[in-house]
Amino acid sequence: SLDPDDVENTYRTAVATAHSTLEFVGFGLPTSANGLSMDDGFAPLTLIRCTSQENGDCSSEGSGGTSQRRSKPRDQTRMALDLALESKNHIFVLGGPGTGKTTSLRELARRLSLTRKRTGRRDLAPRLPIFIRLSSWADQFATNVPTDLAEAAVSQLSLHNTDRVSHWLRAQVEIQNVCLLLDGFDEVADPDHEVAVVDAIREFVESHPAVPVVITSREIGFKKPVLGEQFTDFRIAPLDPKGREQYVRAWTAFLHDHGARFTCKACGRNAKQLFDAIQSQSQIGALSENPMMLAILCILHNAGASVPNRRWDLLQRVVEAFLFSWQERKRRTHPSAGLRAPLEDREIRWVLQHIASEMQKSDLTSVPRWWLCEQIVRYLRDDEGYPPDEARRFADELIWILPARTGVIVEQSPQRFCFQHLAF
Repeated sequence: SLDPDDVENTYRTAVATAHSTLEFVGFGLPTSANGLSMDDGFAPLTLIRCTSQENGDCSSEGSGGTSQRRSKPRDQTRMALDLALESKNHIFVLGGPGTGKTTSLRELARRLSLTRKRTGRRDLAPRLPIFIRLSSWADQFATNVPTDLAEAAVSQLSLHNTDRVSHWLRAQVEIQNVCLLLDGFDEVADPDHEVAVVDAIREFVESHPAVPVVITSREIGFKKPVLGEQFTDFRIAPLDPKGREQYVRAWTAFLHDHGARFTCKACGRNAKQLFDAIQSQSQIGALSENPMMLAILCILHNAGASVPNRRWDLLQRVVEAFLFSWQERKRRTHPSAGLRAPLEDREIRWVLQHIASEMQKSDLTSVPRWWLCEQIVRYLRDDEGYPPDEARRFADELIWILPARTGVIVEQSPQRFCFQHLAF
């Protein structure tokens, strides 16, 4: 059996290893198989507090140009995730697809797992991180076997002696020596599982009020659950120029097969060339405020694609990544989390092209839901030969899936939609 020190070392090492690289696989783009180091490649993201309205929803202008609804920024003061969590103790972190919600939580989990001593001020260290993907935890509820937070966290790690580690972690939970990081509230698809997850979180928060808790979710369709304690809502701010430059330098070094801390003249030139190209194009600059889009820009640039001259090729890659390859990776890794569209990939692409073409012809930048639905129905019925009833059903499903799961099209205001970026 393991002594307490060995159990703690085992757990901390497993958490640090699980979150040691950034997750940008599955795009079908040329990149290394080893993954970009979290320590080298993470560009610290910042949060802006938002003010909730009476209906309990919270959203705002999202990262990368996304315009959402139901709340307004309280102010434009930015703060790091750990500082926001220290100041409010229970928070929701909201953002659009690819804005870095999961990555921010994973980086904090890794940093806490590697921290042993307090820094002298009131902060999160040396609390033990408990990182849980809520979609995976919800799947465990489907087995009708009660799974507490400690078991859920340990089950998502590569560990031997899971019973002993779970028992030790449960003891740390009871003395409130943990920080709870819950990822992807919006990815709990089954309503019954969502009720079970919310009940479990509420029970935990009420019985462990001193434990810091952060829950991430996408903004579209977000309905704030009642969790007993007051949760403060924050949104992820767009990457600022300094953060983008840091991110570009890290990716350039990674694609050159060395760490970001190593000084390389060739990488410096490549990073400057890409960053200057991004800054010179207003539409590309807007795309680069989103971390996942910026990663795609870096990969394409490394493969020889000139950002200013091949913008439409770039946009096609971005759309394909958001719609298909990213979602396919999520399906393989977390079966309940990925996009499940009623149409084939190419048909979804054609539908989007039709919508964009009709909006451009009519000089529209946003459209009501009925217009969007009619355009999808018309295309599926007249161009693809779907029966009218089936075309209508698929249109309704797509209007939910495209904003909620991909972010290519977003709900700008109640029942009114637009493309996330005018460049699309």
